[in-house]
Amino acid sequence: MGFDAHNTARFETGPVAHALTLGGDGVANRVRTTDRAGGFAAAFTPSGRRDLAGAFLQDEIQAAPWLRIVGALRRDSYRLDGGAYRAGGARVSPKITIGVTPLGGLELYGTYAEGYRAPTVTETLVQGLHPFPAFTILPNPALRPEVARTVEGGVNLRADAVMGPEDSLRAKLAVFDTAVDAFIDMQAVGPTYFVPAIPGIPTSACAARPGRFPCVIPVRSYQYRNIARADLSGVELEGIYDWGRGFVSLAATHIDGRDRATRESLLTVPPDRIGTTLGLRFLADRLTVGTRLTLVDARTDLPAGSRNRATKAYGLVDLFATYAVTDRVTADVVVQNALDRRYRQYRDALASPGLVAKAALSIAFATR
Repeated sequence: MGFDAHNTARFETGPVAHALTLGGDGVANRVRTTDRAGGFAAAFTPSGRRDLAGAFLQDEIQAAPWLRIVGALRRDSYRLDGGAYRAGGARVSPKITIGVTPLGGLELYGTYAEGYRAPTVTETLVQGLHPFPAFTILPNPALRPEVARTVEGGVNLRADAVMGPEDSLRAKLAVFDTAVDAFIDMQAVGPTYFVPAIPGIPTSACAARPGRFPCVIPVRSYQYRNIARADLSGVELEGIYDWGRGFVSLAATHIDGRDRATRESLLTVPPDRIGTTLGLRFLADRLTVGTRLTLVDARTDLPAGSRNRATKAYGLVDLFATYAVTDRVTADVVVQNALDRRYRQYRDALASPGLVAKAALSIAFATR
């Protein structure tokens, strides 16, 4: 359960325009897991509770037609309970952005921001033996919250009537560098040990029939731990051009994340991704059809001892169509992975689905 509420007051102090926003939010996580079948659900989805609360104050100042300044403060707090374990914390995080508009529709900006992320119930309390592939996950009651400090710079572009009276162009390029204290990542801990491959079968039995099945399998333990300092940097690009009868969009991300001490890659860093969408409108804009292309790079630079497997690069083609039957009835059709490619997403143990087709009908009811 949660809530998010905010209010923006707009006013002027002399030649300076303000947009002053006050807000708050809260989330209450309650997890209770039962497993009457005696499986692994209770181990890998631990019971517990976590309460998050936040409040913020932000003032967006238009100091001049070419100068925009945003200053903000946010206070976050959390409390986590699970069995005999108790933890909590709080922090105030600042943010400031300065944007300069040298030309109409073109803004150059720079941002310094800090962030605070509390550990989750699962990250703190998960515990159990995963059967296949075999590995053990250990709880970590000493897990601390993350504190991030980010420097970001970029360009915002907004232009209308670029090549015609009805078209528009929106684009954003951002480059960021983030230092995270106490970064939470899963790591291999302790030595590798061996357990019987088939419970109840003595190792002498499988040794007498080599090649049929292994006598023992290696098992490694993993645990969510705090990395003293993690460095993340990257580039994000997104843009859309709309000419009325259609649109084309592009989004690309590149992130590099490493442990500052060892320079090993962080397990949670996703591979590079590029996505583009082309859509066309027909029948007085009631029908939109299009295609989406997604390209994902390989992920082979994994930290030592990682249980994750490297992934190969892959590309996916999706098709979609939306038709407004009436003002209140809309029909949608989506074909995902239209070429039925076989691929596996990073951090997934199994291959992702092949071709998937979905249809939906949405009806909006109005009351008076």
